[in-house]
Amino acid sequence: MNLYRILKNGILSRKDKSGEILESRIEEPVVSLKKEEPFSSSSIVSCVKGDYLDTEDELTLQKYQSNLRILSQRVKEEGEIRDFRLIREDDFFPYDWKWRVNCRKTYREAKSSKLSYALRMEEVERRARLLHPEREKFPIKVPLTDKEEKAISSSIPPSYGQVLEPTVFRSTKHFTINTPLAYTGSYNQVSSDRNFVVIDRVDSFCQSGYGYSADYFDAYLDMTHEELPISSSGIVLISDEKYPQIMKDPILAEQLGERRVIRYRGEEATAINMVLSQEGILPYRAGKYLEYDPELDEIMKRSMQKFCVQHDLDYAHGHGNLFGRGGHFSDVLDSFNLEHKEFVAEFCSYLQQHYPEYAGVYTDTFYSFPEKIVPAIGGEKIVSCISSYNDWAEKQVSKDRREYDLERDQIDLETHQLFTKTLRVIRNRYEREDSFVENDPELLSSLLTFFHSLCVEEQKKSAQKILELTHQKESFSK
Repeated sequence: MNLYRILKNGILSRKDKSGEILESRIEEPVVSLKKEEPFSSSSIVSCVKGDYLDTEDELTLQKYQSNLRILSQRVKEEGEIRDFRLIREDDFFPYDWKWRVNCRKTYREAKSSKLSYALRMEEVERRARLLHPEREKFPIKVPLTDKEEKAISSSIPPSYGQVLEPTVFRSTKHFTINTPLAYTGSYNQVSSDRNFVVIDRVDSFCQSGYGYSADYFDAYLDMTHEELPISSSGIVLISDEKYPQIMKDPILAEQLGERRVIRYRGEEATAINMVLSQEGILPYRAGKYLEYDPELDEIMKRSMQKFCVQHDLDYAHGHGNLFGRGGHFSDVLDSFNLEHKEFVAEFCSYLQQHYPEYAGVYTDTFYSFPEKIVPAIGGEKIVSCISSYNDWAEKQVSKDRREYDLERDQIDLETHQLFTKTLRVIRNRYEREDSFVENDPELLSSLLTFFHSLCVEEQKKSAQKILELTHQKESFSK
């Protein structure tokens, strides 16, 4: 056995007194590995590798924490936050890189409703009768076992019976600033983990002339008159789980190719903050990775207040209108919007055309109280018609959105100035008057048209009427 084999096999040979060869195995030495030092840097580093971000990778977390330490020290030395990023988490993609109002002409979504619930329960019963035909004969239903009930429920798609409804109308669009939505706690009372996260510069928001209020937890503006462009430097974050399905849509895939897209693994809030940190932005809340002291909290508060003064924005003016009291005036006005009622009428009219023999039952009450009507007509018939309606609605909203965008693209400087001037008059004179919408019916009618009409010409006429009525009121009060 040569030396190489001896060393390789860890074997030494020797002879005893009789000349017999004995072998003894060499014990492998214990190798002492040097412990890796924690990551340390004196400058901001990237957490993203290429266009992929793993929020659970140990080295990435160390880089993130290093960025946080550097940024927090920098903010203390400078005494203010100087850079802000606008963040929006949304299930609806901003086609053509524009944020637009949520309304019947821009987006629709499949929603659960009393109708879909009634249809689902009717389908459960139909499938239960296939398992137990005797359920048809006896008034007391044969109970399903847990296993049977679970099997039936799981075999029915979650979208069963859901209708493509217009998104809930809201005249405002809400963002966070330097903050993941998940870190706003109970303030927003909405879920995070949306399909898309868009991080953008705050310039377009500030320069729009439509801004209402700003704070780290909530920044919002009027969206009913013009759309808000997303800059070419905007960054889109999409989770690992959702990325493959999203990219199957060729239109989305093409549009996403126009901006930087970061695919991330792990917690959404951490991913957002990691991207902010490598962009040189100290997140307003860092979660468990760094606890801010009172000095830092105070600097952040003063910086946001200064930001609001510079851009003529209310500071931290809450939007929600709880039980008709408080909140922003636009939220009060939105409660008068009739789009959902108009949708129900449209949907019922569609059903009447397809099943005229049941025309008498397709009313508003059908959508709200369908329990008795669904069994009478038959759930399968209604579901088939819903499928047909959804196909129509999807094509219709795509057409409507193109027309809506085109009309707003043609807004000239004069119209822009009319709209923003009218908005300032409403804000300055009426924003803090809790009951102004109830005290002047003529003004209320003009306000509703100004904010809720989807026609630019109607909005222009109502703007001029609001300015006229406001001038009359100001003159009378002198």
